[in-house]
Amino acid sequence: MATATPNLALTLYDDGATNWGAGVNANFTAIDTAVGTLQTEMNTAESDIDTAESDIDTAQSNIGTLQSEMDSAEGRLDTLEADPGTPVNDIPITIIIPGDNDYETHLHFHVQVDEAADFSDPIVDAESRTAQTNHYYFDGAAFVVMPVGGVLAYFTWEQDRWGQKERVRQGYAGRQYVYLVPNAVGLQRGTVYYGRVRSWDVEASEYGLWQGFCFVL
Repeated sequence: MATATPNLALTLYDDGATNWGAGVNANFTAIDTAVGTLQTEMNTAESDIDTAESDIDTAQSNIGTLQSEMDSAEGRLDTLEADPGTPVNDIPITIIIPGDNDYETHLHFHVQVDEAADFSDPIVDAESRTAQTNHYYFDGAAFVVMPVGGVLAYFTWEQDRWGQKERVRQGYAGRQYVYLVPNAVGLQRGTVYYGRVRSWDVEASEYGLWQGFCFVL
């Protein structure tokens, strides 16, 4: 914005009323001109300020729109994050029933699930020998509830017609065992879980080795 520097110096005449009056009139004219110039520049400055304020208002409006869009995006993200967190219905955990021993035995199963890889505080800790609910095995036609005495599972070595020994499955060894993790446990979608299953030998009263796995719902 340009700034005028008006010349406001007064010229006084002392050689008569006529010349003195003319000098005063000339000075007033100069003052009027300077004031007019200053007023014009003030008007221009005010117009520039109004334009700047309008630009600021537009920028603030744009910021408000962006904030609203960000809030909306965060709301949608919260919805997406909430959806994976909804509980899932009963989740099947399946293994193949082992039978690596050579004597008749009945097996139960022990299942653990945890968010920690070291199973320090299992979310699921279920044994079919203490309660058979949600423990199933495949009997060749359908999945049936684990019996109180465990499921028969072992292998024997028998000779084939050429005199060669072959491993023969007895009972339900090699078929599937399933544990349904109840919905009430509250496993969440999008969460990594660690699981492990081991057998319990009823006749020997001892556990087998853990079989580990992990999964994401």
